[in-house]
Amino acid sequence: PLAATRRGIVTGQAGAEVIGAALGAAGIEGVEVITARNRLFGPGGTVTALLGGGDIAASLMDEAPTSLELLIPATMLREGRFLDDVTTSRIERDTGYRLIATDVEGHALVRALRGEEETG
Repeated sequence: PLAATRRGIVTGQAGAEVIGAALGAAGIEGVEVITARNRLFGPGGTVTALLGGGDIAASLMDEAPTSLELLIPATMLREGRFLDDVTTSRIERDTGYRLIATDVEGHALVRALRGEEETG
């Protein structure tokens, strides 16, 4: 099994099972998966890309994950902002968690979990 760094993944309800199964199939252990509830669109909004920054901040405050660095899909952001116009820097300031936007392709996720993501 591959060990990840002490990073977690923030996802919506629809992505939580898929991510858990994919990590298991890849032999990656020790990854904290934080499932954010969609308050912006309500309980029917289970797709990760439709989470607002407020949804993520509230879930981080509610769940208090132990991983201080959290991966989020880059598809959640438009020009550094979530659908509700909240920025990653605001969430980081308000919660103390570092958010790392990551490509949703499998190899990019594995690299980011290992702390090997490209910075740019």
